[in-house]
Formats: sequence, C-alpha cells, structure tokens
Amino acid sequence: MHIQPDGTVIEGTRQPSVEFQMHAAAYRVRPGSTGALHAHAPIATAFGICSQTFPSINTDAVFLRDTVTVPWYMPGSKELAAAVAEALQKSRGAILQNHGLMTVGENLRKAVTRAMTLEETAKILMYCKQFGGTISVLPDEWVERLAPLADFI
Repeated sequence: MHIQPDGTVIEGTRQPSVEFQMHAAAYRVRPGSTGALHAHAPIATAFGICSQTFPSINTDAVFLRDTVTVPWYMPGSKELAAAVAEALQKSRGAILQNHGLMTVGENLRKAVTRAMTLEETAKILMYCKQFGGTISVLPDEWVERLAPLADFI
C-alpha cells in the first residue's frame, strides 16, 4: 500500500492503519528516513509502562540512551503523532508509554534493527532486575568513547 501523508490511498485497496499520522510525522521530522516501524513489543511496552530508562549496562544500551518515552495518547490521534514527532527529533527510537514503540531508519532494515535492539535491551534489563543485586554499568570513559558509534544501529 502507498498513501499520502493525509491518509489518501494512492496504491492498494486496503485502508491505512489508524497510525498513519504517526508514520507520516516520523518521515516529516526524519527526512533521510525511508523506514518507519511501529510495534507493540511486549518488553518495550512494559518498559514504558514502568517509566524505565536505559542505564549503560552494555554497548546497545549506550546506543539507546537518547531514546525518549512518549506519554500515553490515544492511538491514531494527532496528539500521539505530534508527541512521537517531537521525540523522533531527538532520537531514532521512542517508547510509547502504555502502547509500544516507534523507530525510524535510513531504510526499513535499520528501523527494524533499532526496534529489535530496543526490545532486546529492555529484556536484558528486565532480567538484571529479576536477578536482583547491583546492576553494573560501563565506566563513563567507555560510554563517552562508544556514544559516537550510535549510528551503528
């Protein structure tokens, strides 16, 4: 399916998702992106419900530290699209509180990779918290050295 930013179908016979405004907003604020992914990933969704952030527990967490959690808005609403657009100006991924996640990339593969990395890193953090004890993080010196490599994902 191919649609205009206003939801008008150009090619295809199905109706666009109610989230078309969120996708259009993502492309608008990230003009170099040709891939945008929205998913209801269970661990990332729980991560957002609990207002978690990514401590620097591993390399992927360092790469995700700019991830923004968007407050809950009605799915498919203009308010959600605007909030996601604001978040995606700061990061290529956002956790949608009580909803899911949204990622963008220069192509769909990179958007999917970012979504999978968000989900898997949230899962690792969940496991760490279940084990209890002190969560070790990478030294600040290494976090600063790794941060410029964030475009890797």
